[in-house]
Amino acid sequence: MLSLGYFFVWLDRGEIGDLESFQSLYIHLILFASSVTKVGAF
Repeated sequence: MLSLGYFFVWLDRGEIGDLESFQSLYIHLILFASSVTKVGAF
């Protein structure tokens, strides 16, 4: 759940309008979904 913490920290920085930050958000969402899927598989 570490990536989820980074996700909230990223949101608090208020950089949603930035394209680079959007790509970072997308990567974090993928990593988070991947970790959830792995946990759910076991």
